[in-house]
Order: sequence, then structure tokens, then C-alpha cells
Amino acid sequence: MIQKLDGDDKLNGPQNELKNDRKVSLKLNRYGLVGASVRGKMHVRKGTPREDAFVVYRDGDWVVVAVSDGVGSSKYSALGASFAVNDVCENILNNIGDLESSKDKRGISQLLHKKHPVSNEDLGDILKSAYGVTLANLKQYAQELCDAQNPPNVVPSDSDSRNEIEHNVDIPDASNSTKRASDSNSIDSCSLNATPIALSDLHCTLLVFVLNVKSGIAAAAQIGDGLILGLDVENKAVSLIDPIVPDQMGQVYPITMNDWGKYWSFQSMSAEVSDRYDTFYLMTDGVADDCQYGPPDDILQRWANDMNTEIRKYDLSLTDERLRKYLTDYEAKGSYDDRTLVVLYRIATDKNT
Repeated sequence: MIQKLDGDDKLNGPQNELKNDRKVSLKLNRYGLVGASVRGKMHVRKGTPREDAFVVYRDGDWVVVAVSDGVGSSKYSALGASFAVNDVCENILNNIGDLESSKDKRGISQLLHKKHPVSNEDLGDILKSAYGVTLANLKQYAQELCDAQNPPNVVPSDSDSRNEIEHNVDIPDASNSTKRASDSNSIDSCSLNATPIALSDLHCTLLVFVLNVKSGIAAAAQIGDGLILGLDVENKAVSLIDPIVPDQMGQVYPITMNDWGKYWSFQSMSAEVSDRYDTFYLMTDGVADDCQYGPPDDILQRWANDMNTEIRKYDLSLTDERLRKYLTDYEAKGSYDDRTLVVLYRIATDKNT
């Protein structure tokens, strides 16, 4: 059964629902998970909402983590981010469940040999399909916001240093067909008293990490900025995804852009490969930009190892508050954006733990 373990909810209410910081700590078989999301200094000063969102979902041995950064120049990006992280996790776990059920029926011999029925190749199709369905559902969500008698009273966010890419939007439906949005990119059938909502108003990035906590098979996917990082058993920090870099500085690829598949990046890992890593990090650009660019030249390696030490230093029940405080308090030149970081780390080597 699919369970939402923690994280931000889909928003249908006033803007202050994302003003509060979010933190989480969980034990997941042989893994620990700690995460936090805090408003950036500029949002705190101006009283605007947190536009980052993250969630953790689980179904059996499968765990899915998603983080999203609402594009600051988009009017309702906090709504888009909170919707996208929840929807994509549900879609991924539904896809996995459907595939496992079909393989159980025709591949009993696989199960008898204790081979996991979902392969690395399967995960690529599963995640890409889930992203596509999320895009279709975002379109429906925009329609629902339009039709609401009292649309969410979200304070328009201040543009951060990034500029959204101007484009029409293709939204694939659940049957993998493609629909062209209107030239105005707005929902035309809003009720007369509703505020029109454009898909571009919901622009956000979307990063996902999927792990089977028993078998060790894993995958990562990303569209937009941010970072998915692994720290291996030799304490070397490795970027697990090489996202497509925009042509112009300051641009960002949101999930609602035209030809989204061209800008979607994916990497799967066999159990043997994922077991080489002790720690995985998912973060929005509010953290990623601060830990990647020096001086010193090896700032990312230092940061990943220091963070790995800190999250293991105290009991898991105390670590989420320590992480929240760290994200709130650390100083970095030019760092004003929301900060979201989720860390998944191995606490036992025995797969039966």
C-alpha cells in the first residue's frame, strides 16, 4: 500500500501553508533519512511563501523521495512544486506496483530465485512515464484552481535571479498522447469569477530518487536545476545526474516546458552499484549552488563528507532539527533562495535488516 511518510502537502489553501519550515527524520530498514526545507532569507524578509517542497513516500520495500523548487518568477510556483512532488511519487509507486503484479503472474521462477522483478531498464520507463502523467495532472490541477470559487490567495513571488524560458507547453496525458496548450498558455474554461491560471504559473523543477531498501536497486531523475549526489564508500562525492544545462545563464528548465523529454535526465543503479554508496543527497539549487562553487576547489567533496559526519553524529530523532537549523543559519555570499536538502544514508550493511 502506498504511504506518504512525510513532507509537504498539495496546496489548495492560502499562501501561508508553505511559510513554515518542514523537517523529517525516518528509519527505513537499513537506511536512515533526514530532510528539511526552509524559506530563503529574501522570502522571510518580504513575507512571501516558501516555494520549495519535498516529500517521502513508501510502498513495501520501495522508497521515493522528491524535491522541487518553484520558479520564482511564476505566480503560483509554490502550488506547482507541492503538487508535483506528491503526484510524481504516487505515479512512480503505482507504476512499480503494476509492473510487479504483471511479473508475478508470468515470472514466478524469478521470484523463486530471489531476483527482484523490477529491472534497471524498467525503472527508466517507470520514471519517465510518471513524469509525463504528472504533467498531465498539473494541467488538470490548473483547471481545478481556475474553477474554484475562491482561488488560492498566494502572494505573487518575487523573481529570483533566474528567468523562466518562454515557450508553449506540451502536456502528455496518461495515454502518452500529446496536447498543445493554447497560445496564451492559460485555461480557457475557468468560471467567470475565477482568476485565470496558466501552466506557466505553476513552473517548478522536479528531482526524484527511488530506492528499494531491501534489494538496493535505485534510480534518479531530474529536470531543472538542483543536485542529486552520492557519497561512495571511499568518501568521494559523485553527481548521480548530469542535468541538461540551459543555453543562457539564469534560465531554468521547469517540468511544464515544451519538449520536456529533451531536458529530462535519468540514471539507474543496480544493487551492486548503489551499494558502493553510503549516502545520497537530494537538494534544490538554494543548497546546491552554495556547496558546488568554491573557493576552495574541492568545496563539494568537503561539504558532502562534513554533512555525512554531522548526520551520523547524533540520534536520528535529533538530526532533523539540527539540519533545519543548519539550513536556516549558514551564511553564503549571494545565497537568498529557499533551501531544501534530503539525505538518505545507510546505517546497516545487512540487507535483511
